Amino acid sequence: MGEGVDRGFAREPTIGAPVLPDYEDRFGLSGLPFSDQVNRFYPGHGRQNLKDQLLHLLHFSDAPTLATGPIGCGKTSLITTLATDLAGEDHCFVPSVSCYTSASGLLFQLAQHIGLAVDKAMPLPVLWTKLNEWAEFSEGNLQVFILLDDAHELAPDAAQQIIRLVSADSETNCWHLLMVADEGWEARISQWDASLLQSMQVFKLPAITASFVSDYLAFRLSEVGYDDAPLFEESEEEQLWLDSGGDLHQLHRLAEQRMAEKISQQESGTESALPWLHLGALALLLSVLAGAWLWQGNAEAPAPVTLTLPPAANVVEVEPDRALVHAEPAAVPTPAVAAAPDQPSLVSLAPDPVQSDTPEPAPETIRDPLSRTGGMPHAEPAPEATPVAEKATPALSSTVEHTADERALLALAPDRYVIQVLGAASESGVAQFVTENRGLGLRVYRSERAGKPWFVVVQPDFASLPAARAAIQKLPKKIRDSGPWPRAVAEVQQQIRSES
Repeated sequence: MGEGVDRGFAREPTIGAPVLPDYEDRFGLSGLPFSDQVNRFYPGHGRQNLKDQLLHLLHFSDAPTLATGPIGCGKTSLITTLATDLAGEDHCFVPSVSCYTSASGLLFQLAQHIGLAVDKAMPLPVLWTKLNEWAEFSEGNLQVFILLDDAHELAPDAAQQIIRLVSADSETNCWHLLMVADEGWEARISQWDASLLQSMQVFKLPAITASFVSDYLAFRLSEVGYDDAPLFEESEEEQLWLDSGGDLHQLHRLAEQRMAEKISQQESGTESALPWLHLGALALLLSVLAGAWLWQGNAEAPAPVTLTLPPAANVVEVEPDRALVHAEPAAVPTPAVAAAPDQPSLVSLAPDPVQSDTPEPAPETIRDPLSRTGGMPHAEPAPEATPVAEKATPALSSTVEHTADERALLALAPDRYVIQVLGAASESGVAQFVTENRGLGLRVYRSERAGKPWFVVVQPDFASLPAARAAIQKLPKKIRDSGPWPRAVAEVQQQIRSES
């Protein structure tokens, strides 16, 4: 793409790498999600549509194009992505800001980029003539794409000369210009020369909103392999938006700090706070237990006397289950059958415990009902245990069942790719979306977000990442505008299994 493309597109971060714990390893990320040194173009919220439109104009329009927007809204990321898309063209000129100081310096760099024999000492009219002659000689067979980031830094004469150079080339359509600048710069162009602005096509990037920040953070994390529960609460996302002032560079820095703080809280904050709570609760519990033990020590003195009064056989038959086992069924078989349907027989046992109000006869009253109930040969307790096992078994098996779409996704090869089209909390809304787009072969799998059900819609399946990205361009316009992105099948399968 030429020497201009080699410069760093991203601005230098406000601070260096965080000195707090390494969140990259802790969250299992393949890279730093919020590094300004790595361009990750976010296609959502209409950004993909704008990029496609600008790319179309660069190829087919002979008018200069200007895109403005608030500071930090992603203009640099946009122009960096366009430069990557134009890498295979004849010439893609992306100069550094150091060339913006004068018209002669900017045109000299352009002439040198396309291979003209020029010298820095050449006056501006000579450079202008050489560039026009080269354009006429090419007869439109050679295309030069000029991408100027931070165009508001251009000196007035440099901006006017480059715009006039492109506007004057209506016959060969050799020069193609895109300038990206902070909002309000078009007013300065109009002050220099109103005709210049009239010859341009102007686009505006919207300001960053709270909903944009929420989706943008999720996108940046997914780009480095994170596909788990959201790391930021809604209140945290809104606070990050407010603190960043709508500047993505500041948002990156703040999000990076917040992730590092989460680890710091896990490693030190929670470990230092919880033990004090635990120790306090444990001390209170021990004091209660000690008081209860001391109180029982005084109250349990007569208890051994009551236990020594019944015979030794009664002590063995204290547990009801064992009493049923050791009871002799042949002792009273016939009366037991006759007494089984009569509910009042249970009431007739009441006088025995009533007569024994004192602690001493209590074991005897327990022995009598046990011996009588143990004489029921047909009232076996075994069938009562089986329904409990039968109820537990279906509950366990239902948690591992997958839907037909989930089974289809699990059957794909892990090294393939899908396109994530939609994510929503409404299952009915997702089902309606899939029905409306049934021709796309969409699949739905269940997930969880912020502790609530979350349904993800993907389009399978593609052999490689470039194939998936190419398929995004073939989706309906409404879906493209929502910002779909490719994902590895292995990540999707891991999420399905973790949620089952």
